Amino acid sequence: MNKGIQLIFALLVSCADLFAGTIGLSKTSLPSFGSCPINYAAVPQRYKVWGVNMSAGILINAPLGFEVSLTGTDSYSRSILLPLNGNKVDTAQVFVRFAPLSTGAKAGVLVHSSSGSPTQNLPLAGTGVATTGIPSGYYNGINQSGQALLTALYNKISGHTVVSYSGLWTAFPATDAFYTGKVWDIYSTSIFGNEANYTFTYSTDQCGTYAVEGDCYNREHSFPQSWFSSASPMYSDMYHILPTDGKVNGMRNNYPFGEVGSTISWQSQIGGKLGTSISPNYTSTVFEPVNEYKGDIARGLLYMAARYNNLIASWQGNGNANEVLAGNAYPVYDAWFLNVLVKWHNQDPPDVKEINRQNGIYTRQNNRNPFIDSPQFVNRIWGLAKPAEPTASASQFSIDSLTPNFVRAHFITGNGNRRLVICRAGSPVNAFPLDSVQYTASSVFGSGSQLGSGNFVVYDGQGCTFSVSGLTGSTAQNYYFTVIEYNGLSRTANYQSSGWLNSLPITVPVKWHDVRVYVNS
Repeated sequence: MNKGIQLIFALLVSCADLFAGTIGLSKTSLPSFGSCPINYAAVPQRYKVWGVNMSAGILINAPLGFEVSLTGTDSYSRSILLPLNGNKVDTAQVFVRFAPLSTGAKAGVLVHSSSGSPTQNLPLAGTGVATTGIPSGYYNGINQSGQALLTALYNKISGHTVVSYSGLWTAFPATDAFYTGKVWDIYSTSIFGNEANYTFTYSTDQCGTYAVEGDCYNREHSFPQSWFSSASPMYSDMYHILPTDGKVNGMRNNYPFGEVGSTISWQSQIGGKLGTSISPNYTSTVFEPVNEYKGDIARGLLYMAARYNNLIASWQGNGNANEVLAGNAYPVYDAWFLNVLVKWHNQDPPDVKEINRQNGIYTRQNNRNPFIDSPQFVNRIWGLAKPAEPTASASQFSIDSLTPNFVRAHFITGNGNRRLVICRAGSPVNAFPLDSVQYTASSVFGSGSQLGSGNFVVYDGQGCTFSVSGLTGSTAQNYYFTVIEYNGLSRTANYQSSGWLNSLPITVPVKWHDVRVYVNS
């Protein structure tokens, strides 16, 4: 190639680079998701994506064990396509979460690609763990209902090791650290909605005094200490005490938690509201936290009903406790307040944040919050509303890997908190789960719960990816899969009653055997 041609070629390359599209990311990396039990999904992190001078949309592909969504609450999958709008891709907020299928350290990159544009990668990491941390046999023999179950739980979790009130400052970094290491504050750390314009660093930003949001964090008694006269051990029981923004904590004061209508007297940066209650039979001032932490708060207050069941009836006359306490050991709370707690418990079931927090507290207090470990205890004790049935089905079933004995597939999740995958050989799935029944899943075909004849549960979890081994590839064999969304767990499981995602027949490849013919010579 002569010098003239080389110069023209160089100019063409430079022009191509000049007019190539650019994919932009708001972050160059995300902190590790930390530990997550298999078949669960970690609380998502978020970032923004956009494109300029584009000739095509942006395809986002997640590595195995990670999932992406544009809503954060549902529709998780292994890939998302952001559409082209003229010559650009509009800025989109993307949620990514960790949902491991197996134990051990996991790492990969979230790939952002588009024809004619340099690819952008976002590193991801997390660690899959085997269980949610419940000690083996911890709840053995606890199978009662109603007040008897509440009493049994009291007998199980009472007498815990008391952490000093000052010791909470040093305990919080191990129990309430966000992925970034900052304070995971239910009043300022938003997962899905508005983001606060500040974060708190442990120790450095400890209260102190405060005047506005973002000044410092302190210790929030979700069950106000005036209701139990600041007595021990309630005063430092970590299951109802969280690190929170001092200003928001002060605005909440000792108002009951509740649901606020249109009359709002104050609102935090991420949307916590102080205002007039809309609950039947209670129209005074309440504080309503953002949706993603309502269940955490509800389970903390239900824990107080179990852990201090021998004392709580006597607290009704303390401060304004009579606004929520019924003055008895069962049902403990007034009907209006109990209805709010159970509603929030159902709407926002325990997540990996809460599970990991519980495990951290257990190492210090040597007791557990049973409503995190077994959410169905709430309905078994108080008999109120169960979780609602999901309204959006899973969609777009896709095969990732297929061998004579193994298949791995993924789909887009619906709006249930969990989902069952049922597999049947030879013909479509024809038996479906019953509400209030928990089924045992196994990734080895034929080993999980069987529904009807030949319908086996192969996955029960929060993720969008599953794998199944133990298939038969010695002869041509079709396998059929059905994905069913559900909310709740065990005795409160509410399965989607129609509109399930059914796969086409999946034919595993035949495994050819090595046949050798020996000829005598």
